[in-house]
Amino acid sequence: MRTRTLLAALFSTLLLTSVLASAPVEAASHSAPAVGAAAKYKPWGKATGKTQKLRPGCHRYTFNYVVKAPTNQWAAEIILVNPNKRALASFAIDSGYDKARGKLKTTICRYSTVYGKHKLKMKVTWNRNRELHDGWVKPTTFRLKRK
Repeated sequence: MRTRTLLAALFSTLLLTSVLASAPVEAASHSAPAVGAAAKYKPWGKATGKTQKLRPGCHRYTFNYVVKAPTNQWAAEIILVNPNKRALASFAIDSGYDKARGKLKTTICRYSTVYGKHKLKMKVTWNRNRELHDGWVKPTTFRLKRK
């Protein structure tokens, strides 16, 4: 069982590393509005996570989301960021396949993050008459604790 857990952890880390390494780095695409720019956040949804215990090894953790785009043609990207400001996971949801409200699950390994306040950032893109609109919603936080 321990070998299976270690292999799963290794493959999930390699997969996340390859995804993050192959993605083009563009400061504007993954950076939320600057501090003090609360007016720039859009009311188009929310991603939340509850305080949980960060257990040894690799385990599944659940997060909730709600998308409130002005039209029914939307897509959202949710990014999980640890206290060291490193992206741990990202999720893509789309109105063609996903509900506007739901749960997402991801595997987090203890050795890939630290205890403390983690952040969920969400960017929503929606379409009206072939015109794209996008924006960041206000990030939310949750804690992964020792006990």
